Amino acid sequence: MGANCGYGDTPQGRKLLAYHGPTIAVSIGLDPSWTKDQPRAPRPDKTNIAALVDTGAQETCIDSALATELGLPVIDQRSVGGVGSFEVDVYHAQIHVERLRYTIHGGFAGIPLLKERVHVSVVLGRSFLRDCKLTYDGKTGDVTIELNI
Repeated sequence: MGANCGYGDTPQGRKLLAYHGPTIAVSIGLDPSWTKDQPRAPRPDKTNIAALVDTGAQETCIDSALATELGLPVIDQRSVGGVGSFEVDVYHAQIHVERLRYTIHGGFAGIPLLKERVHVSVVLGRSFLRDCKLTYDGKTGDVTIELNI
């Protein structure tokens, strides 16, 4: 089962994809009663959050202000890099991609995405993509993602 995360269905799909990158809606929260073995998705604290599918990001991260708003527990601190290096809080959470029926859980670096004018609250990095097949057509703006596990 695959999901569209591009803009090929719009007249400006190619330009939108180049500007925004592939995006998909996710739910986020921390459902303490949820385990990986359950067929149901975890109960989210917030739904329909825009997530950037980013092959350049090693890990999946969430906006630090969103993590604070949701009351996600800080479980660690670590240094992350981009342009330079800085210390961030790591939040315990579950991120569910409904269109893939797939949940990733664990520690996610809190990055000030919205403060830095990134247009999404979640970045799905290569730690997420390692379980996926991504097809990117820059000419048309079409992007599809599917589980590959």
